[in-house]
Amino acid sequence: MGKTMREFRDEVRKGVLMPSAGGIMPPGAFMEFMQEVEHGSVFMQNIQIDTITRPTQELQSLSAATRLLRAADTSSGYTAGTVTPKVRTFTPTRCGLALDVGYDWLDDNADGRNADEVIRAYLAELVQRDLIDLAGNGDGTTSGFLATNKGFTKLAADDSGSDVHLYDAQNAIMLGASGVLANLKTKMPTQYRAGSIFFMSVSEGDTFIDELGARATLLGDQALQSGGPFPWHEYKIVPVPFWPNDKVIMTPKWNLRLGMWKDINVASVNNPRKSLVEYTVEMRLDFQYANGDALCYGTTD
Repeated sequence: MGKTMREFRDEVRKGVLMPSAGGIMPPGAFMEFMQEVEHGSVFMQNIQIDTITRPTQELQSLSAATRLLRAADTSSGYTAGTVTPKVRTFTPTRCGLALDVGYDWLDDNADGRNADEVIRAYLAELVQRDLIDLAGNGDGTTSGFLATNKGFTKLAADDSGSDVHLYDAQNAIMLGASGVLANLKTKMPTQYRAGSIFFMSVSEGDTFIDELGARATLLGDQALQSGGPFPWHEYKIVPVPFWPNDKVIMTPKWNLRLGMWKDINVASVNNPRKSLVEYTVEMRLDFQYANGDALCYGTTD
C-alpha cells in the first residue's frame, strides 16, 4: 500500500534538513548543507569558510618584513625582524531564512521525485545568494537585509588608509599602466601578491572583458567570443553577483573569511490551515578579513 498524501508531506517535511523534529542540524548534515551553499559559486569557492565556536572568535595572523634571511655571522649574529600580530574578530549575528512550500507543489512532486532533496537544494541556493549579496553590500546599519552584517567592501572602506591599502581610482579604466588593476597591484605588498584575486562586480568584469576584447589580439577575440573568465597576468578575476559596481578588492584567497556558527537550527511546521509547510533555517554568521596588509581596496567612481 502506498503512502497517503499526509504521510508523504510529513516525510518530506522531516527529511529536508535532516532533524526529524527540527532543532540543531547534525554535523554530517551541516557539512553537506554548507557544501551545497558553496557549490556552483566561483565567489564562495574563492573565499575561506570558518566554523565559529564562540560568541566572539579571533582571527590571528602574523606579518613581518621581507628579506630577513642572512648568512651566518659569528661576530654580530643575526638581525632579528619584528613580527606584527594581526588580530581580527568574528562577532556573529543571528539571522534566519523562512520559506513556505505549498501543498500543491508537494502533491505534484510525490513519491519518486525527490521533493525533499529539491527543497534542501533550493534552501541552500537561497542562503548562498543572500550570503553573496551581504558579502558585497552589507553595511551593518541600513534597516532590513543590509543591517545583518558588514560585508567585505564595507569592512575595507571603514579600514582603508589605516589597516587596508586604498586606491581611489576616480575612473573605471581597468587595464593599462594607469588602470585600476595595475594600481591595486602596486599597492599590494610583494609578499602577498602571489595567488591574489581581484573581486569585482559583474559589470566591472564586463568592462575588463570589453577592454581586453578591444585589443586586436587572439586573446582579445577569445574574450569577446567566450566572455572569459580570463586572468590578468597571473591574477584571477572573479566577477561577483550583487557586488557594488564601483568597488574592487585585491587579496589572497585565504584573506576573505566567512564565519559560520557551528550549529544551524532548522524547523519545519505543517500548516494545514494555510495548505503549506513552513521551513525556517536559523544561523549565526559574520564576514571578516584576516590581514589588512594583504588587502587592497579600490574605488572606481
